[in-house]
Amino acid sequence: MAKAFDATLNVLIDEHVAEWAGFLAARCGVPSGPATALDTDLSATLQADRLFRVNGSVPAAIHLELESTGRLGIPDELLRYNVAARAIIELPVHSVLVLLRPKATATDLTGQLDVIGANGQPYLTFCYTVVRIWQETVDALVAAGPGVAPLALLTNEAANDLPAAFDRFRVVSQFGFCSRPLCGRSGVTDPGYSKLRHYPIPRPVAE
Repeated sequence: MAKAFDATLNVLIDEHVAEWAGFLAARCGVPSGPATALDTDLSATLQADRLFRVNGSVPAAIHLELESTGRLGIPDELLRYNVAARAIIELPVHSVLVLLRPKATATDLTGQLDVIGANGQPYLTFCYTVVRIWQETVDALVAAGPGVAPLALLTNEAANDLPAAFDRFRVVSQFGFCSRPLCGRSGVTDPGYSKLRHYPIPRPVAE
């Protein structure tokens, strides 16, 4: 996870499990349904940001990783966790990598990892989903619900017209992003979260 901002993200995910699971399910093609959060610590060396069980028409699990800094080798980490989670949960596990800003991208994040054998041919192909938040639309993130809506401020669309982006999820924010002091009726108030993208995000004024 993006360690400098994980407090805000943890609160948003913990208090809006269904919304996050629904948003991720739509991105990776998992049938929607009631969702629950599962224990992410499979062992001392295998841990993930989040693991959800989605009880749709075809029950499945969604493995979520969030990144704000670019580095190589993430696909291999996703594969190791995916295989271990499937062995324990005994359900299909879909890994989703959410990149929070352009600096988080890397050349090997293609959505597919081919493990090459000694003969030079791939003997295992692992597919995963990459969600680049800055490429999402404000409307799509706002529509996902209050727990996901704050990410709309990290999009390219919001960067081009931030006041308009605030206006478009103001109706959502009046219901409160979360119950803890970290967030309030006027939106995200944690100063670290507002610095997640390369530009500062001004705070909306409570009405």
